[in-house]
Amino acid sequence: MSIPSNRFARLLTFAIAFMALGTTSELILIGHYESAWQLLPIVLIGISLVVFTVISIRQGQLLGYIFNYLMIACVFAGIAGFYLHLSANMEFEAEMRPTLDVWSVLIESFSGAIPALAPGSMIVFGTIGYAYKILLFNKSKIQ
Repeated sequence: MSIPSNRFARLLTFAIAFMALGTTSELILIGHYESAWQLLPIVLIGISLVVFTVISIRQGQLLGYIFNYLMIACVFAGIAGFYLHLSANMEFEAEMRPTLDVWSVLIESFSGAIPALAPGSMIVFGTIGYAYKILLFNKSKIQ
């Protein structure tokens, strides 16, 4: 079974736009811009949307490379965000409950005040964007 590339491209375009606008809106609404680390996902998504719009209209090898690196940066930002969120929660839980063992602190940290899994949306955004770029630049290979 094959998926027509134009239908798949539209689906990926919708997913990228939805993820970008939704994630950026949520980050702005919760005030996720107090430090450079917190501002990083907003900036990465903003730049990615500009480059995404340009490569959707006019393909170019250089733009493709830039978009690739932006999507990879989004994935790494998601991983870094997960680490930062989880470590902040672990620090808080360890202070609040000093008698807990490390494993219990880790488990409690996943449901802490800072959503530890929320940065995963950056990983998904980067992955979907990378898939879009592959599809866009390899249309002739998809049947």
